[in-house]
Amino acid sequence: MASFLRNLTTDGGVYQWQTWLSRRRAKPRRYVKTDVSGVILNRIIAYSLFFILPLFSATNAESAGASANVRLVQGVVYDTLTSQPIPYVTVQVSGTGKSALVNLEGHYRLMLPPGRYQLKFSHIGYLSKTTEIVVGDSSSNCNAYLQATVIQVNGITAYEEHYDPAQQIIIEAIRRKKDILERIHDYRFDAYTKLVVREKPKPDSSKIWLITETQLTCSWEQPDKYKEIITARKQSSNLPAEGNLVGVGEILNFNRNRIDLGRYSIVSPTAKDALDHYNYYLKDSVYVDNRRIYRLEIEP
Repeated sequence: MASFLRNLTTDGGVYQWQTWLSRRRAKPRRYVKTDVSGVILNRIIAYSLFFILPLFSATNAESAGASANVRLVQGVVYDTLTSQPIPYVTVQVSGTGKSALVNLEGHYRLMLPPGRYQLKFSHIGYLSKTTEIVVGDSSSNCNAYLQATVIQVNGITAYEEHYDPAQQIIIEAIRRKKDILERIHDYRFDAYTKLVVREKPKPDSSKIWLITETQLTCSWEQPDKYKEIITARKQSSNLPAEGNLVGVGEILNFNRNRIDLGRYSIVSPTAKDALDHYNYYLKDSVYVDNRRIYRLEIEP
């Protein structure tokens, strides 16, 4: 019987590999449990380290060479009109896919290999600008000035408040009422009045107590001279003619700021603060003697 014994020494310890070979007669083979995983693993690690270490060395050398082959390009972007730095401007290197963003102080930095480049500066609200730069063996400085975009718009009119047509008419009447009153010295007019007195809870005609009708000629003169002349009158039979003195009475001056009615004082529709007390509605407009007349409705 021949035997072969081989000892292997590795970092993981001593492993034995034994094989028995029989040349004379066949006998049942016996196998001794052998653990070779440590040998194979250590060889794989050894070969891996052998190839990886040179790879790292080559990569580091390449990176160092690439870093040594780029140059610093920097500068500041200014506003042409104010000469103040413009933040957040985009700086693009045309054709390379490289770009940089300007900081709050208007400064930017780029790392580029030597050569000729086109730098495009762009920002919302400014006209874009392209500048050519040549990167040499040393750092380069490239400042840029951007011109603000000017958009011309048509002139606009600003109002303190928005008023509807009825309010605009009243505002104009309030503004002009003093001038109108100063131009009026006196006026004269004819009037007709009709008075019906009935019992309020029973509006049927059988409960009418009194009816009067009068026709008058009235005149007014600055400052407060007012006169009425009854030119015709008619009344129910239960009232003598001399008792029919129903006239127009005092004509209210709506151009005053306050109107006195007995012991009450109310705000005039054309008072300076009338818009704070009334709502105005334009109902209609007509022409009288080629002059436009507006009909308004007033609501407290």
